[in-house]
Amino acid sequence: MFDSCISEEGLEESQTMCDSSPVKLDNRYALITPVRDEEAYIGDMIASIAAQTIPPSLWVIVDDGSADKTAQIVSDFASHFPFIKLVQLPLRQQRLAGGEGAVPNALKYINLNDYDFLGRFDADLVFPHEYIESILREFRRDPKLGIAGGELYVERKGVLAPEKNPLVHVRGALKMYRVQCFNDIGGLTSQIGWDTIDEVYAWSKSWTTRSFPEYKVVHRRPTGDGIAGTRVYKERGRRSEERRVGKECRSR
Repeated sequence: MFDSCISEEGLEESQTMCDSSPVKLDNRYALITPVRDEEAYIGDMIASIAAQTIPPSLWVIVDDGSADKTAQIVSDFASHFPFIKLVQLPLRQQRLAGGEGAVPNALKYINLNDYDFLGRFDADLVFPHEYIESILREFRRDPKLGIAGGELYVERKGVLAPEKNPLVHVRGALKMYRVQCFNDIGGLTSQIGWDTIDEVYAWSKSWTTRSFPEYKVVHRRPTGDGIAGTRVYKERGRRSEERRVGKECRSR
């Protein structure tokens, strides 16, 4: 397991610096994680979620056609943690950015009426054990907070460094939604840039979005790896336009 990330100086410490008042356990949440050929990462990610102070009620992991041992690793964990459900899709040559083609399949197994919050997490993350509790606390503090998440850190030359982004933007790798907000925005699009489009829709519905740098999450693979570079560059102009429209929405 990738324990060195969890014990990295400052990762756990950042959680204890925040308000330690307990989160009521009536906040039920479900998670969705799309995976494809993630055998190098998924085991450590599952272990870090299983160790959360507030575990998920349901976690749907959608294997989007893996050719490696990803499905077997998830299946082994599911035999020990009943909240994990593995969904396997057939092997395909191309998948949508961020695995978003897998998200609609995951939602088939989730009755959103049963949950207060929904998380969509990548498979290459490692979370401190109080991460979820900390994010739920932020949702409780702000009833209009619709989308929230921490900050991603990547290892560079042996040192964890942040993948900085604006506070109003939550990285697609670790989004958590208030279910009411998720319903208001009509779910998620499958296009590149989905993690900005959802925020623009949320702002237009009078929800706020916020990332919290004090809640640190290790991102074991830099953003954009696994997506064809030409597709990423093609969509950058679109994302810039989405951010411009988003600013207009927030200023109204």
